[in-house]
Amino acid sequence: MSARREECMGYGLFGRCSPTAGSDEPGGTAAEITLSGSVGRQGKNLRSDVKSIQQALNRVPLNAGRPNPLLVVDGLNGPKTERAIYLFQKHHFGAARADARVDPGHRTIAKLNELQPSAGMSAGGSGGGGGASVPGTSLFVPTSESDKDVMTRINSSVNRAERWALKAVIELLNAILYLEGKKGQKPSYDLVDRCFKIKSLPTEKQQIHAINKMIKIFNRYSRARRAVKPFVRSGGSCRNEKGHAIFAEAIPGGFHSAVEDRKRVKVCVKNMKGKDINFMTDAMVHELAHLVGPASGTEMIMHGGRKEAAYGLKALQLTHREAMISASNYAWLAWLARLPQAEWLTNTG
Repeated sequence: MSARREECMGYGLFGRCSPTAGSDEPGGTAAEITLSGSVGRQGKNLRSDVKSIQQALNRVPLNAGRPNPLLVVDGLNGPKTERAIYLFQKHHFGAARADARVDPGHRTIAKLNELQPSAGMSAGGSGGGGGASVPGTSLFVPTSESDKDVMTRINSSVNRAERWALKAVIELLNAILYLEGKKGQKPSYDLVDRCFKIKSLPTEKQQIHAINKMIKIFNRYSRARRAVKPFVRSGGSCRNEKGHAIFAEAIPGGFHSAVEDRKRVKVCVKNMKGKDINFMTDAMVHELAHLVGPASGTEMIMHGGRKEAAYGLKALQLTHREAMISASNYAWLAWLARLPQAEWLTNTG
């Protein structure tokens, strides 16, 4: 294991995490998607409109017509975008009403708006690899160039964390395909098992159910990404009660809380100085897992077990049940999913 990941996952990195009660899904309404012209087959296909539709399709629920694999949000209409529109329309309106085009004010744009996630994500933000919006306004005011640099990289790491989460979702979906008979997806299945020990579950149905829980967690990242707030702890200290450095922290399940301050990943700016972007992104993936849990019902995502934290390679030694509530394991899956397939089973960070 590299020194960076050892430090990242090993020293009380994410501070004190105390559970808080929460509901299964947050409320709220997404910003409405509007178009200047039609998108898709024989459409006007303005780049900003195409980008909005690509992003919107990537964000619909898995069982409601989301493209698989996810679209690249590049604003360029092509066969993949048109096919994604067609399949979405076919899913909701039937093949006879599917024309692979989204027109302003018509049924397809209305259905897309209906299915967008809550938490106020803008139509022009990131989705599956496109351009990204900056997280919410920080309470921390930078006073030096080094502070400004840290905040810029923190914002970038939040956007990257969302993209890492999307890569994890793709491999989770591939693992389901393997269980449904697509044997060519076995590497993805083995990857998910490495991080979450799903082979220990006795039936394929139970394994698919567990994988869908993981997908649900990662799908919430795009709704929670504006919660990251750079901060300086009281008295300027960014250390926990054991004296270990805190780089970021979140309250498990806080995203579902009615208390606004609980809905945040907080980042210690001074401890993040000198850290590279992968370190920061890994931290954001880990913390967002805490924030957007629970994995099931009201069970919060902690650090592996209820008694002891599990960082680094220790996280990969957890049982399935322990891994499902371990933020470290979600971070591991996202960390590995972004790498070439040949490195999945040999990479140790």
